[in-house]
Amino acid sequence: MGGKLLEAFKFTVYVGVPIFAVAYIAAPQFLDKVLLNRQYVVYPKEGERPPPTRDSVLQRASEVSKS
Repeated sequence: MGGKLLEAFKFTVYVGVPIFAVAYIAAPQFLDKVLLNRQYVVYPKEGERPPPTRDSVLQRASEVSKS
């Protein structure tokens, strides 16, 4: 029906569209625009850090139990 010219065109589109899409989407300008536009993960504000040593844990526990 279509011949060799149509088949060559279809093959070119079949191979070329994914290559073009990957080249366009993987561009740093495009990725920055998309990633900075949406915040996919929203982290809560950082709270008070736990005490690093056993003694400071016991001291903090006694302070909390007194109040």
